[in-house]
Amino acid sequence: MKKDAWCFAIIADLHMGCFYPDYGRPGWKPGSPGSEGQEYFLTQRLRRTVRWINRHSNLPHCPLRFVAVLGDLTDSAEWCEFLKAKEILDLLEVPYIPLLGNHDIWPYTEREQAEAPVGAEIFQRIFADRFASLSHSESIEEWEMDSATVSETPMANYSFRVGGINFLALDCVNRESLPGTVGASPVGVFHPSTRRWLEKHLQSWGDRPVVILSHHQLSGHLHRPPGIDEEFWNKLQLFAYVTFLPTCYPEIEAIMRSHHNILATFAAHNHSCHQTPLGQIICDVNNLDILPVGGKAVILTEGVVSGSNQVGKGTIRIVRVEEDSSLEWHRVEGDGRPALNPSFSFERLEGNAYIFTPSCFTQREVELRWDFGDGKVTPWLPLSDGLCEGRFNHRFDLSRGHPRVTLSLREKGDTSFSESITRLIEETGIETG
Repeated sequence: MKKDAWCFAIIADLHMGCFYPDYGRPGWKPGSPGSEGQEYFLTQRLRRTVRWINRHSNLPHCPLRFVAVLGDLTDSAEWCEFLKAKEILDLLEVPYIPLLGNHDIWPYTEREQAEAPVGAEIFQRIFADRFASLSHSESIEEWEMDSATVSETPMANYSFRVGGINFLALDCVNRESLPGTVGASPVGVFHPSTRRWLEKHLQSWGDRPVVILSHHQLSGHLHRPPGIDEEFWNKLQLFAYVTFLPTCYPEIEAIMRSHHNILATFAAHNHSCHQTPLGQIICDVNNLDILPVGGKAVILTEGVVSGSNQVGKGTIRIVRVEEDSSLEWHRVEGDGRPALNPSFSFERLEGNAYIFTPSCFTQREVELRWDFGDGKVTPWLPLSDGLCEGRFNHRFDLSRGHPRVTLSLREKGDTSFSESITRLIEETGIETG
């Protein structure tokens, strides 16, 4: 019997709450109902992403069976961030499968950090109904979740089957923190329980075709893309290589090489980050040429948090499964809007005067506008590469209450679209939500 072609989608690195020192209600723990977090450009971008997927989910030539969300749903594992991510993802009209990322492990805010990597438990609690629905889905078959733990936290390894293809979602997320930093270490770990999960299913499935999903990419080596200068290339290849502890790569390679039925591995994690210890890294992650692992292709997808910070960059990968079970994964879509990624910091001066410093994460030429929430709104102003021209001093009358300040960015000359972020300003200069 002839099988029809079908598709699945990949999105990743949502980073809900990014650019806020403390998202939603104060603190990272559960709060009262109705305090699920601010709407801003990242929530709006994810909503547009969901709408795009919904509009294209029933195309007759390639129906969309599910969406894989490859980790880092949150920026700092705050309860409100998980809630906001789930609220928007629940609008998808096809099943979605959330994976755990390193940003989802260890909750923190500007003022406090959890004493343990409890984000994995929060993740499981908030998405419990989603996991339950996957076990009864018409399109997801043989859904199974790992019951193992690591560092007293639940693992997020899954297996399932769709359209004759077996899928493995792997949890390679570090549960440790780095000295002097907040959150969990970004460096992946090939946990013994993840290895057992992987090997058990590969052996039991025999010759059936398999696709592997993970947050961390399973190979740390790149082919050098054309047109990249030496300095940037050195940053890029180091950035990719430290995805895992170096001792993990030979283990992963050996397993991949011993199973010929693995069609490809799909990952995320190394998106065009806002900032890294190596400085800003902006490139088209969708086109990075990762060396295969054990002869198996390793495909990355740009993060929603970075968006189209270069012209033409998409964040929705559409993987087509052909009638013979081969894969075509080169189609990457977007919502058509530029990603400008505004953020700002502020400092209290004497009295009720503040100085505001804007920032953006894009290679597009942009201009900004301040709305200080008290009737003062600036005209659209150019934002220079050095950012200094965008700094703005403003004095508030705090007897009228604490203002909400909004920074908006738009591509130079484009009056049709802008991205904005709003923060509440207290007398202390510390945001409260």
